Amino acid sequence: MVTIKVLIDSSFVGQANGIGVDTSNILSSLSGSETNNYEIEFRKKITSPFLIKGKKFLFTYFGKKTIIKSDNFQVFFQSQVGVGIPSSTSTKWVVRIHDIFPITNPEWFTRSSVRYFRKSLEVALNHGASLLFNSYSTKSEFEKFYPCIENETMVWFCSEQNLQSPLCKECAGCRNIQISRNLKYFLSVGTIEPRKNYLELLQSWKMLPQNFTTNFALVIIGKYGWKARKDRMALQQAKYVNVLWIDNCCSGALNTLYLNAVAFISNGLNEGFDIPALEARNYSRLPLILRDIPVHNEIHPHGAHFFSDRKSLNQLLSKVEELDRPQVIKISNNIRLLEAFFRK
Repeated sequence: MVTIKVLIDSSFVGQANGIGVDTSNILSSLSGSETNNYEIEFRKKITSPFLIKGKKFLFTYFGKKTIIKSDNFQVFFQSQVGVGIPSSTSTKWVVRIHDIFPITNPEWFTRSSVRYFRKSLEVALNHGASLLFNSYSTKSEFEKFYPCIENETMVWFCSEQNLQSPLCKECAGCRNIQISRNLKYFLSVGTIEPRKNYLELLQSWKMLPQNFTTNFALVIIGKYGWKARKDRMALQQAKYVNVLWIDNCCSGALNTLYLNAVAFISNGLNEGFDIPALEARNYSRLPLILRDIPVHNEIHPHGAHFFSDRKSLNQLLSKVEELDRPQVIKISNNIRLLEAFFRK
């Protein structure tokens, strides 16, 4: 068995956000290799060991430098577009591309984050980094803006996180578990940010008949992100009937909230993959009410219910009890192709 040393540049590993879940799943896939033994070290300092299938990985801190000391590693893996160039040309540089929304829709982000993303991506492309996309939709969007690049590319789909964990009994999700069991509710999951379009979802909810919003609730799970002050104020002021915002939720509570919901709503203006929609489908077979965007059509071509505006969204909400539950889908990833991509 060949040993391959991989340096990971990520501060999100172990966290319950999209990048953290995705990075953990990629590492888990590598740890299951039958031909290679992957020794993983982390550039960012992480306080506790991260365990994958019983294997303990090492943690190393190299400091925040533009040139990343990579002489002893065969692979330098960036879990998202970020600053850092491997010091050795013999190190394979792989960058995970979740989306390019700071380029396609800069109005959704702060000016500094847009500049950071553009510059970091430019450096990666100019230095020959290999690009690992999370969907063909993301890859297609990327190729519209960078049609002539010669960088090596591959698509490796995201997958859902493992939610089979006990309740922490401390987060907002756990505190609201009993409430959720007594309500019939729709569920939406994602960071409170402009792209997720929560303000429009709340306005759509307000347009529904009063007898509907008194019988059903809308539960939104997501931490506050950026540039969504109006969304946050609307959620905090509770001026909408039966709307519950949970800003902190452990994986055990999230699992329970998926299981007890009547349907899942994804109202985002665009997505790179949308892990919560996959979780809602595969953990509890919730009826999926999804915005009609490319990646939703790619991942959920069958079994989902699509909408394009408030009217079509509310039509689906009002007939939720008639909506079919989708079949579980298995994301098709080939570990051998991923291993080949990680080789120089």
